[in-house]
Amino acid sequence: MYKNYNMTQLTLPMETEILIPNNDIAYAVNQIVETIPET
Repeated sequence: MYKNYNMTQLTLPMETEILIPNNDIAYAVNQIVETIPET
């Protein structure tokens, strides 16, 4: 009835960039967003 689980188990990789292809538009958007000042 209950599923066994492990509290230290992750379902997503810690570094999600490995899932995005190098030529994806997300990298360009990220570069633009990073140039915005945080003030």
